[in-house]
Amino acid sequence: MSHAEFDTFRRLDVGTARPLLAHFHGGGLITGTALDSQMIPLWLLQFAESRGAIVASPCLRLLPEALGSEILDDIKDFWGFVFTTLNSIVAQTYGISVDLGRVAAGGGRHCAFDLDSFAFSPRPLYVPEAASASISEYLSNIKPGTFRVSSPSPEYRGLFQAAFNTGRYRDLLRGDRHMRIREALRKAKDVPPIWIAQGVNDRITSQEAASELVQEIRAAHPDTPLLYSLQPSGHGFDVSHGMTEAWVQEGLRFTEQHW
Repeated sequence: MSHAEFDTFRRLDVGTARPLLAHFHGGGLITGTALDSQMIPLWLLQFAESRGAIVASPCLRLLPEALGSEILDDIKDFWGFVFTTLNSIVAQTYGISVDLGRVAAGGGRHCAFDLDSFAFSPRPLYVPEAASASISEYLSNIKPGTFRVSSPSPEYRGLFQAAFNTGRYRDLLRGDRHMRIREALRKAKDVPPIWIAQGVNDRITSQEAASELVQEIRAAHPDTPLLYSLQPSGHGFDVSHGMTEAWVQEGLRFTEQHW
């Protein structure tokens, strides 16, 4: 993992041990960067501030230069950093500590992916020859050892759109078998409580894909608390929503029951 950027939200009436919100930026694992205002929902920042929480947002290696397994390694390294190093950094910098017994993780505007199920991959909207050719050219020009960890929007948006519009997102995964949701669910001993918010009109991560994922989680881990919020909106709808939205309030009540 390259590094993690984080910010703190202070309140005088909150003690020195702060809960942690880990935020993984969107962008389909192709584009995006940590603490990008276009990637972090307003309600999350308001919630963090109201609870005096620390927000940590890691920079991960991105597709297609990195394999899916390498991105998963970065996520593992991030959690290692959180539980071994983060407390000393915030103590030295801010004079506070992290309550490692109160950790929540989330992200938004991610693609849904699974190498075994087409329903987890958005349907092609159109298949222009030029878009497909651009993906093939990009993949053929990747030099061994190169990687990206940050591509602020709108960088690489063209590659992102071409991959989804042509149905070739799996090609960017380059057959990495580690990116199997079903297999991960089967292997996991425990799955933490999950809140999934989905736009009904999302054309990137479809409602069908999200609903199938919810079914997979419930089938593999029936005891895992899960809240599924469907909203009549499109992709990334929650970025501009604040804490006063009814569906957000329901989700935050669910979150605090387990946080």
